[in-house]
Amino acid sequence: MKYFERFVNENSVLVGNMKHCAHGHLQHVEDDEPGDSFVHVINPFHMEDSVWTHTMMVMNEMKNNGAYSDVTEIITMLHDIGKCDVRDVKTKDNGDVRVRFFGHAGFSFYRAIDVMKDWDLPTEAKIHILSAISLHGEFYDYFRDDKVTDKMWLKLADRFEYNEMLFTDTMEQVAADCNGRIARDDDGYVDVGYVLNNVPVDDLCVELPEYEGQPVVTMLVGPPACGKSTWVEDNKYDHYILSRDAIVMEEAGDVDYTTAFATVDQNKVDKLHQQALRHLTSFDTTFVVDQTNMSRKSRRKILSQVSDKYWKKAVVFATGYNDIMERRAAREGKEIPNYVMKNMIGSFMVPLYDEFDEIEWVF
Repeated sequence: MKYFERFVNENSVLVGNMKHCAHGHLQHVEDDEPGDSFVHVINPFHMEDSVWTHTMMVMNEMKNNGAYSDVTEIITMLHDIGKCDVRDVKTKDNGDVRVRFFGHAGFSFYRAIDVMKDWDLPTEAKIHILSAISLHGEFYDYFRDDKVTDKMWLKLADRFEYNEMLFTDTMEQVAADCNGRIARDDDGYVDVGYVLNNVPVDDLCVELPEYEGQPVVTMLVGPPACGKSTWVEDNKYDHYILSRDAIVMEEAGDVDYTTAFATVDQNKVDKLHQQALRHLTSFDTTFVVDQTNMSRKSRRKILSQVSDKYWKKAVVFATGYNDIMERRAAREGKEIPNYVMKNMIGSFMVPLYDEFDEIEWVF
């Protein structure tokens, strides 16, 4: 429990937010009597109240099942810390009220970097923990839907090529996540053993591919103000830099980025960006994609146009949320609206080896 104690002692504000971040909602209702009247709207998936209470229940579930270590302790206690950043109350057309936490895994990823910043953990352990936190939302439907077949489990497992431990630890954490809650519609206990017995995870234990001199596409992965521009200056060598922002600035002329982005023809920028990509790939040119590339979908838009001749490399910028926000505030001439930053961070999905041949992390 040493890391749990450090987490609590060193992050009083974050812990306090988790304790006050309710899964349910107090909704104002009309009342004939004077004064305000409220009704507590229960979240049917989380009737245990706060994010903190749920986290404690998940940690107990992990301990009771014996799937507990320093690494899984950290994964479990940090997996939902981003919920406080994205909590949203949605009223449907029929009047039903739902509390939602869309994108919380992405925020948990970047918050966790701050939490672990000064902890004496090996880099590989940090990467493992952060990856599991980012990926934990990928497993929910598989555990809760009785229509999920073994073939579908195999397809999910294929995404974890070269990393059996990440697959297993993430799966066990999400099973504890599903079991460590009070839900109105209880689907029964999630059996991790069944999945492990039916998914040949041993097939994931193979050696990583080796670079053999082919052209390289290097994709930078990280939100604004995470350090991508500095990395490009330090590492560009003779590589061509494919940057949508650079095209925006070229089209706008001698103005700052905020003005440029607001005034250029974005459709034209997209066309020029696409033309540049086609030109590079047609000549098998080595190049760097300097964009945020936060989601699998955004990365696929570019990688789907890159032939198998290429060695595909991701560079993941593991910059903490606080550092990103401080750098963003200090920037001049490049304002990123809050909702844009929120959507970007919420869309983040850690790259895996089903997308890339090589993954580098920058802390």
